[in-house]
Amino acid sequence: MLEKLPAEVILLILSTLSIPSLHSLKLTSKAWNDFLQTNEGTVYHAAAVVHGYIDSTSEAFDRLPCFYSSRVLAGMGENWKTFSENAGGEELERIDPISTCEVSGYWKVRSSYQSR
Repeated sequence: MLEKLPAEVILLILSTLSIPSLHSLKLTSKAWNDFLQTNEGTVYHAAAVVHGYIDSTSEAFDRLPCFYSSRVLAGMGENWKTFSENAGGEELERIDPISTCEVSGYWKVRSSYQSR
């Protein structure tokens, strides 16, 4: 069945699934497991959006410190798969909006900044 649809279509469908659903799908067959392993970055990045950990797939993994404190991120993993799985589908406490966020040595101004 996997070979009947383009990978892009399958990824679009999978982008709507929750982490528990992805885990169940992975256990369904070797073909699904292999597909999910091959595309895990894309699939779990979309799962982070489904669970509300990030607002869109345009957010890069290295920007997570802009949204969550180091306490929340401690032990959550080094990629979208481990982050999403370790979060366990639970709501994570986001940090309050701040004016800037340092990512990879650069300061970026948040568009949501409001003067007080």
